[in-house]
Amino acid sequence: MTAHLVSEEYSFAWDFRSCFWESYCEEHGLMFKGKNDLAIELIKDYESPTDEQVYVLVDSWYTSRKLIIDACAAKGYHVIGGLRVNRKIYPAGIGIKISKFASDFMRTSDTRSVTARDHTYKLYTYEGKLSDIENAKALLFWEGEFDSSKTPFCILCTDCSLDESYHPELL
Repeated sequence: MTAHLVSEEYSFAWDFRSCFWESYCEEHGLMFKGKNDLAIELIKDYESPTDEQVYVLVDSWYTSRKLIIDACAAKGYHVIGGLRVNRKIYPAGIGIKISKFASDFMRTSDTRSVTARDHTYKLYTYEGKLSDIENAKALLFWEGEFDSSKTPFCILCTDCSLDESYHPELL
């Protein structure tokens, strides 16, 4: 597992942790650490300049509050990452999986068009409670046109002050 420092168009390997199977650790007398524990270690060990806002970019394996969000928040960092559609959002205070919300309650008029890297997407932005995270943004994307029968690609962002125009660059 690696941590990269990214600035503008440059990415530098900053730190890494070796991840071994639990059986390998037992066999070789090593302490087992799962990938989530290793990711949290990397976050805790990184010391950022005090005048810089840090965004931790992760895939959907790492976007739970318990695993990464709390570790980042403790350091003043924000998280941007993939989000699984089985996570719950709470529009009007009612919990519903993103997949069900998108397929049963959304309409084309709820989305807006955005373009990133010569591709057009339909975008829906939700801000509020998300599973076990008190306040975050969930961005739901459909390539081309909105289709309620298709699963959206989802991005989580814990910095609700960011405008949606920042996010398409991640695609």
